[in-house]
Amino acid sequence: MGRLESASAAGRLIELMSDASAAVRLEAARSLGHIRDPRAVPHLAEAQEDEDDTVRLESGRALVNMDAREASPAFIEALTGGPDSLRQMAAEFLGKLGDTAAVPALIGTLRVRGSQVRAIAARSLGQLMDRRAVPALVEALSDFEPRVIEQAARALGEIGDPEAVAGLVDALFHWDQSASGAAADALVRLGDANAVPGLIRALRSRNEDLRYRAARALGRLGSPDAVPALIDALGEDGLIVKGVAAEALGLLGSPAALPHLLNRLREAGDGEAKYIADALRLLGDTLAAGEQMEDLRHPFIWKRRKAATALGILGGPEAVPVLVEALRDSEWSVRAAAAEALGRIGEETAVDALIDAVSDEWHFVRAAAARALGSFGGEHVIGALIEALRDEHSDARLEAVRSLAVMGGDEAEAHLESALADSDVIVRREAQRWRRESSHRPGQIPTD
Repeated sequence: MGRLESASAAGRLIELMSDASAAVRLEAARSLGHIRDPRAVPHLAEAQEDEDDTVRLESGRALVNMDAREASPAFIEALTGGPDSLRQMAAEFLGKLGDTAAVPALIGTLRVRGSQVRAIAARSLGQLMDRRAVPALVEALSDFEPRVIEQAARALGEIGDPEAVAGLVDALFHWDQSASGAAADALVRLGDANAVPGLIRALRSRNEDLRYRAARALGRLGSPDAVPALIDALGEDGLIVKGVAAEALGLLGSPAALPHLLNRLREAGDGEAKYIADALRLLGDTLAAGEQMEDLRHPFIWKRRKAATALGILGGPEAVPVLVEALRDSEWSVRAAAAEALGRIGEETAVDALIDAVSDEWHFVRAAAARALGSFGGEHVIGALIEALRDEHSDARLEAVRSLAVMGGDEAEAHLESALADSDVIVRREAQRWRRESSHRPGQIPTD
């Protein structure tokens, strides 16, 4: 019955909404939701008083699918009584229908006993984006249930009223990570400079997760007042906070951060180096790239690997010769990092060296080279990637599939078809994804 999509079936399905069997009423409601015949709206709204919960739920879904705002009164009525499951459904559907007439009822629902109902009501108020809800949502930031606080914070971020800043700053310090994270995200969306002092205070807390969220938010708010605190955070023990602080300094574009970032890059390990290099790139620094080119010849493996990674972010054409040389390094991880870097820089002069690297003895390097070649084009590149489709290791074959899919063209697509029968399930899935996506483009191969 659910497959019936003809409008001519609507009359019979409406009759079945009064059937004695709940199973029949359920399937009738589901089918009416697919058909979207406006004649069904009053009958589906009436079904909000059905004795069967599943019928009420499916009728509600059908009304939302039909964008039937005239059903709002029935959902508003359902908010005022009945089991929690019915009120949860009504609160959810009112948000999806987008009818601001529901705002007062949803505000009232923020004070009912069921925490799940309160959380859904808060989320729906965010979807409606009505400023009348702001005071009640700020009050909900003091709820004893973390998921209510989380949804209230997200809703305040959607509404964007600066009156919420103080409450959101307080919610930043909540013990629950989801609630705290939602408050940080909301402060970023509000973009109000009044949040900066509270975020700086959070950046200096003992809670690493909170420090991470504060650093991330400060970078996106764009206030220069945050620069000193973010520079201090570069001395953190935790990699994640240091990295996000570096990223934030790059986004803020403060020249005062340059010497501190350069010092950190000289001492950083692989993971931190990526963050620092990204920040230096955002600041337009050129000195760091020269230092990293020198480090590609350093006796320590980790220094060479870090330098190759950083040059993929900082470097330009001037870095290509030393990175090509690094493709012959004695350590496979340095060779792999160099291949990745050359792919990011995208200079054609690196293509021949990357094609050679597709035959490296280590599959990590072969995979990195195949991934990098996706940044280029040309018959010789496609030929190397086709050869990589026959690699003994699935990592290299997977990257070859991804690169060929990006490049496209008849020859690449003919060989991608063969990857649909690859022995590795991940490679097959990637080829299937390519086929699905190509079927949506004019003139491409249709799906089966």
